[in-house]
Amino acid sequence: MPRDELGVHGPPWAHGRQPFRFAPTAISLVLQIPAIAIAAHSGRPVAVLEALLAVAACCLLPLGRRHPGPTLVAIAVLTAPAIIMAGPPVAAVPVAFAVVGAIVRAKRAWTWSTLAGLAVLGTGATVSFTAVPWAAARLLIVTLALCLIAALTEGARSRRERYRAAAREVAVRRQSAAEAERLRIARELHDILAHSLSEISVQAGMGLHLFDTQPQQARDALTAIRATSGTALDEVRGVLGVLRQGTEPADLTPEPTLQRVDELVAAGARRGIAVTVENHIPSEGATVPPAPVQTALFRIVQEALTNVATHAGAQSAHVVLDVDDATYRAEIVNPPGTARNPTTDHVGRGLIGMRERAELLRGTAHAGPTPDGGWAVTARIPRAARSDEARS
Repeated sequence: MPRDELGVHGPPWAHGRQPFRFAPTAISLVLQIPAIAIAAHSGRPVAVLEALLAVAACCLLPLGRRHPGPTLVAIAVLTAPAIIMAGPPVAAVPVAFAVVGAIVRAKRAWTWSTLAGLAVLGTGATVSFTAVPWAAARLLIVTLALCLIAALTEGARSRRERYRAAAREVAVRRQSAAEAERLRIARELHDILAHSLSEISVQAGMGLHLFDTQPQQARDALTAIRATSGTALDEVRGVLGVLRQGTEPADLTPEPTLQRVDELVAAGARRGIAVTVENHIPSEGATVPPAPVQTALFRIVQEALTNVATHAGAQSAHVVLDVDDATYRAEIVNPPGTARNPTTDHVGRGLIGMRERAELLRGTAHAGPTPDGGWAVTARIPRAARSDEARS
């Protein structure tokens, strides 16, 4: 089955394709042959002229692709005498094809105006200038049949439009989902690599400084580098595992939760930062955050502590995790008098990432100076945040 421009399968009629563009003309011309034969056999020149006008109307059908409205009017005018006076109403066949073409090309006003004119004006002219009693009834019956064809075509066109709208909506959802997934992967990679590489850089500098004078501490630094890089590699494999298609999936490392905050404390200690934690969020019960909320809070704390080591030059940081009736809260505070606080004029990818994580769960994240001269990052996530929002 063919695929449309939006990447959604569908039948040919759903995409406006016409593989047999001259088929209506050919069918109409073939059907006019018996009418021409009957007209010639009758010996009436007027009947022959009516049949020839119907043939001329058939030849106009290809013009309906570019000018469907005027073409329909011309065909209706040319075939009206044959429809009124001839034998079998085969002259109405090209009109039927023209009606379908006009409806498909959204020329509704032309279509219904032409059919109304054919019924009213044609019937009036027939009654006025024709002595045949059944001619007007014949024209009305044919016009009603054409109206039925127009209505059926209108319904098919509406279904086609709904199909196209649904196809576009599916394509937009797929594109939005792909963009959201790329953003999620980029955010995860930033958090993992920024934290891990920052710690590795600190440990490597410490190891080089102590290599000659305190080899045991240098060995400890190298051990920490090995552990940090191994954990980072596992997490990167887990994030990139979703990109593997047609291959064996990578072993996915579980997403971090608040139970792993102690790892951040240990990482801070290896960098020379004393991190204290007040965790008032219980690990059991009704107030336990869902997994996406725990992951978001963990990553926000991780990024904030990474910024403490990279930008602030502080020797300590205090982390508060709390919950109330409405929100989960994470606050990371630098002490007053840090050597170099980041400013709100320079917003790096880390601060943007923290805000995006909170906003995906309908929360907020804010970074700024404290009244006593320190620096604080505060994130609030509503307890009503749905788990699926963190995945989008």
